[in-house]
Amino acid sequence: MAKGDDASAMEVDDGKPSHTNPKFSVN
Repeated sequence: MAKGDDASAMEVDDGKPSHTNPKFSVN
């Protein structure tokens, strides 16, 4: 799927947890 900002809504982005992204928090 899309990477970057679009991927922040996903569970992981290139192996990086999306909850590290300030625009999307999931715990």
